[in-house]
Amino acid sequence: MALGSVIWYRGVARVPVSTSAGYMGVMPVSALVLSYVLLGEPFRWVHLIGFSVVLAGVGLISWSHARMGKEMDH
Repeated sequence: MALGSVIWYRGVARVPVSTSAGYMGVMPVSALVLSYVLLGEPFRWVHLIGFSVVLAGVGLISWSHARMGKEMDH
């Protein structure tokens, strides 16, 4: 956990606040996946809804930043 926190905070320091805020949604997803793998917690289909919402949000943020970057290049 310590290594993950160090990597996370170093990454957050290098990106805009809006980007890091969007990626914070990945933290609960990774915790849930690790609970399946390490603790043997049962998978629930409703978790797919949460995964989908988080991944859609991260995708939209990435798409938005890529689009803004292209607009700045022109």
